[in-house]
Amino acid sequence: MSKLKKYILIIDYNLSRYDDVKMMAEYALSKYGLRAILIRPNPSSIDQLVADHIINLDPRSEGFIEDAIRCLSSFANDIQAGLVFSDNAVFSGAKLLESLGLETDSALMAESAYSKIKYRQAESENINLWNKQNIFVPNFKVIYTLDEVIEFSQNNPNGFVLKPACEGNNRGVMLLREGDNLDEALSSIMPYLKDGLICEELIQFEEEYSFDGISHLTFITKKLSKKSKYPVEYGQIVSGEMDTRTAELIARAGAVANMIVGQCRGPFHNEIKLSLEKDQAAIIEPNRRPAGMKIWSLAEKVFGYDFYQLWIDRVVAKKLPSKLPPAKGVSAIRMLGAPCDGVFKLPVYLSNNSDLLFKKFIEQFKKHSHVAFPIEWFGFQLNKKTGDDVVKVQKDNSDFIAQICIYLNDSRVDVIQLLDQINDCWLDYISVYVQSQRGEAA
Repeated sequence: MSKLKKYILIIDYNLSRYDDVKMMAEYALSKYGLRAILIRPNPSSIDQLVADHIINLDPRSEGFIEDAIRCLSSFANDIQAGLVFSDNAVFSGAKLLESLGLETDSALMAESAYSKIKYRQAESENINLWNKQNIFVPNFKVIYTLDEVIEFSQNNPNGFVLKPACEGNNRGVMLLREGDNLDEALSSIMPYLKDGLICEELIQFEEEYSFDGISHLTFITKKLSKKSKYPVEYGQIVSGEMDTRTAELIARAGAVANMIVGQCRGPFHNEIKLSLEKDQAAIIEPNRRPAGMKIWSLAEKVFGYDFYQLWIDRVVAKKLPSKLPPAKGVSAIRMLGAPCDGVFKLPVYLSNNSDLLFKKFIEQFKKHSHVAFPIEWFGFQLNKKTGDDVVKVQKDNSDFIAQICIYLNDSRVDVIQLLDQINDCWLDYISVYVQSQRGEAA
């Protein structure tokens, strides 16, 4: 009789995903009796609430595999399964799991899921094959100097994207067009030079989506992004309402991305642009991790499955449902910003009680919106604390003050218009708590 295993290994996570990781650790313990071992650089006190054993290692450091194996030596025979949660660990984390004899998606191909440069290089190796699948592959260039940026700009007069190779959350991403200050743009992104910078041809497709899921369980998310120099994502929508042609094109592009980065069993979040007029899709970037911006939580409302629990079921029991049930309703998230540049100033009774802030906002929305259909509100999260600087123009997702999720039983509702209403109401509501740079409330 084989010895019962005791642990599940979690390799790195971003603090913004703390609630997700904590819930997964609790589920692994309650469902399978597995306690968590966490590998994370510079762990803090809250990590003690996630794992029973914490190992202070950086998955990006030289010698990570050897150091991790040494630190895990007393646990190695008791580890049932492992998972990699952060982009920073997608490559070295998969290599560690392979070294421990644990199931994981390909470590050899994982670097393409971490580096945008590696991905474009791998994608371009089979460009003719992808083109025959109606996948548009943009031209790109790894850049180091201003002269290279200028040359790329001249060769791409319709615009291009300048971005770091290995950053998430839209950090450092800029959409540049003729007349923009390229010297200033490059200077602002130079802190990311160590991991590489890349220029990409602007993909002039009108719609944005992501192909999400785990293993064979897939769904499609509609993305809402700002059409500006900083193409920050401000909303996500999960719904079953989509015509067959659109769904097939997105799924094909998502499958191509998974093939290139070696995804097979684990989670994925592949960002895709779409042009039905040209009958083409283009992969913006792949990710071998769960989607951010609460997308898996939105999907849970629509499909009735907790995808974080499914991930644990997959790595531990090697078992998943054969397919997702039909979608019910529509779920969405809206990132909420500031009405002006300034300082976020909450009174004590609200700064210590974000639920009350949320409740008062919903009361104001109901009073002024006159929406006739029921809305389920959930997932409110305050991302700024009192005293923080806030900005009217967000450069990445960390610039938003808060976020909120909704679920509607009726997928026929114009949810984009509803999200705009919610944002307009929020900007009015929160203005009294934003002290402008002139020293007055917005």
